[in-house]
Amino acid sequence: MGGYEMHTRPQSLSLHRIIFQSDLESRPLYFHAEGVKVNLSSDREPSLEFCEGARAHFKTFFNAFPESHLQHLARAPESTLLRVRGRGRFQIKLFRSVSGLGPDQLLVDQLLVFENRNDVEFTIPYRMGRMTAGLLSFSLEAKSIDAAIFGADWCVSAECKVREVQLGIVVCTFKREEYLKKTVKNIERALPGLANAQVFIIDHGATIEASQFPSEIHLIRQPNIGGSGGFGRGMREVAQRPQLSHTLLMDDDIEVDPEMILRTAHWYEVLREGVAISGGMFDSKQRCSLWEAGAFYEPGRLVPRMRTFSDSDSCKSVLELARPGFAFALGRPALGGGKASSESFFNSLCTTCGCLQAFLQTLFFINNAIISCLQANPSTLTLRISN
Repeated sequence: MGGYEMHTRPQSLSLHRIIFQSDLESRPLYFHAEGVKVNLSSDREPSLEFCEGARAHFKTFFNAFPESHLQHLARAPESTLLRVRGRGRFQIKLFRSVSGLGPDQLLVDQLLVFENRNDVEFTIPYRMGRMTAGLLSFSLEAKSIDAAIFGADWCVSAECKVREVQLGIVVCTFKREEYLKKTVKNIERALPGLANAQVFIIDHGATIEASQFPSEIHLIRQPNIGGSGGFGRGMREVAQRPQLSHTLLMDDDIEVDPEMILRTAHWYEVLREGVAISGGMFDSKQRCSLWEAGAFYEPGRLVPRMRTFSDSDSCKSVLELARPGFAFALGRPALGGGKASSESFFNSLCTTCGCLQAFLQTLFFINNAIISCLQANPSTLTLRISN
């Protein structure tokens, strides 16, 4: 195995859990497979079930891992770890890709045998082979009948953790109760995995009853002063609670996977000071079309970064978005409703960056309509809200 090690008792911090997806239309964003069944039934553990000879690879928008961002934005560990839990026998291959440096580098190619659904962890040093940190991915080929994967995580050593993260999650809304209920339900699904997070709903329509939501959610009513006023109020509420370390801003009319909220918190446990996390957006009607993942400034206009991911070219598109110096989506964006949603998200992004310009240094992208910023010192940040 060269410089790569395999363990059965990992001591690591998960940053990026592999997501299984049963929706065929959006599946190219998660994995590519032949002879694989996705099981997400509520009465069984989520799994990918393989017939013998079936294959799957995970060099995709949501499940590949941008190790280059750890090098640039965190106290860089010496290695990344892949932890896999499964049943049966698989041939596993691990790859590193760096844009402009030729074909993928094969890091690991070996038989993987699971016993009693145990975890197996591979250690991938940054400075092995002809490429340094880039984009990591893996593939699996089942070598036994009734083989299955129950989960996988991209991890780093627990020593990389630099802080405890407690999120203040802010949702701004105006008379969109049906959308809001779905969004809050997804947030609630993430809360068990978060340490003492708090949720704030800024109600601009005065149409929401506190009884509609759990008592631990803060419902704050104020006049309709727009998205920037709502998010500004939410940031002020978070800043007044010093136990909360980060503010995470969300739209009310999005689909967001709870895993994306968890990824946001986990990445902040290892990121250096002064890093902000922002998001991209996919279209709910064209689920593999990326409408927004940051933008480039040209004189007189902002040009959004857009992509369409398909079975034939998704690997190339993922690598382009992950090359050094550019943003990469670390998780599933929420699915917006097209141009109007894109404009709404982009306006909130610009407003937030304007408020926090003094201490934001870097943006990189995790999930749609979520902007998570290191909480400013209340004595140095003033939010002015007016009619």
